[in-house]
Amino acid sequence: MKQVGNRRGRLAAIALIGVASLTLASCASSDGDSEGGTGDSKETTDLGEKNPATGEPVKIGVTADEPDDARLTGYRATTEYINEYLGGLNGHPIELVECATKNTPAGGTACGVQFGQEDVAAVLAPNIGVSLSVYKPLEGSGIPYITQLTADVDVLGSDEAFVLFNPLGLGSATIAVAKDEGVKSAAFVMPDLPSTTGPVKELAEPQYEAAGLELAIVPIPLQVADPTAAIQQAISDGAGQLVFFGETEFVTTGIKTAKQLGFDGPLITQVSGFPEDQIASIPGGLEGVIVLGSTTLDESDEDRKLYNTVVETYADGAPVDDIFTTAAFQVELALQKALALTPDSGADAASVMDALQNMDRPVPLPLGGGMTFQCGADVIAVLPGVCVATTLRSNLDADGNAVSEEVLTSADAM
Repeated sequence: MKQVGNRRGRLAAIALIGVASLTLASCASSDGDSEGGTGDSKETTDLGEKNPATGEPVKIGVTADEPDDARLTGYRATTEYINEYLGGLNGHPIELVECATKNTPAGGTACGVQFGQEDVAAVLAPNIGVSLSVYKPLEGSGIPYITQLTADVDVLGSDEAFVLFNPLGLGSATIAVAKDEGVKSAAFVMPDLPSTTGPVKELAEPQYEAAGLELAIVPIPLQVADPTAAIQQAISDGAGQLVFFGETEFVTTGIKTAKQLGFDGPLITQVSGFPEDQIASIPGGLEGVIVLGSTTLDESDEDRKLYNTVVETYADGAPVDDIFTTAAFQVELALQKALALTPDSGADAASVMDALQNMDRPVPLPLGGGMTFQCGADVIAVLPGVCVATTLRSNLDADGNAVSEEVLTSADAM
């Protein structure tokens, strides 16, 4: 991929963040329906020898949309695992400070204020719909803010916020797939939202042109329930690859339509954790679909086995395929791993901030399928808050499990 200057790079980032916002919307609208199984049916592992935390407790603020949110299941289970087996945060047991935003800006602001008042050492806010509202009261407070995916430029551009997802990978990774599959033309299928389709078109078309590929943007009006005509036109116009952005139901409908039309090229999305009833509605299920994201879908992956075990041990009966539960596990365990690089430091907000801003080497990203993260290293120069520079490609079977995975870098799009 051609190098761009810093100003253009930031504009490109902002445009692709518009695509990320559609992905974020899909997470925020799933309402826990993404569950596809329980710990009883998943492979587990041995948690090892216990190493309980014995120091003074450290408060960590955690957010959810609702008081019964699946994120809280993930936080609580992960906290017990870290406290009992990993020695807590540098020897300090984690004490959760929970706050539900009700998915409103006012609720998000109230959570941010509460975290500041309770003097938490860090705030974890993976994939909530009002992340900026939570972040703003904390801005400049010295309290680190950690998330998996956000569409907020203020967060992505902050050196006091830490993001475990590569938003620019939404563009470069689709190009990498096209090149790998020998595709010469692709189509982005998304809801017709001018704030997103316009910037994406301005950014993505030059990227594809630089890569020697053609690209069509296929906006679907929100009032159109059946996208068959638009998708058929894209295929007729020569699209050899279809990329679906949007909330889960929109993506499911698009994949279903493409398969019904006999499309046999790559079908790509950033959505994972499809509900079983939606999978059942797709001819052949999710066979051949490619997910580009930051969380492994490979049930043989050792981190996935660890996650399954943690949920089974500390949240018996909870669904393990919920995207919110996995996001909470990934973000909280990443915090523990980052602090473990400086085991002699404290676990207060200043120590946590210093540890995250000065990670001296990449560390495996929990559930990352081989990806690493390194905060404070400007892994994406135009977005200092981003800690991950790669994207995970998961090739799915009919049921939505990964049959193979590959870590994609920007070099793969060249």
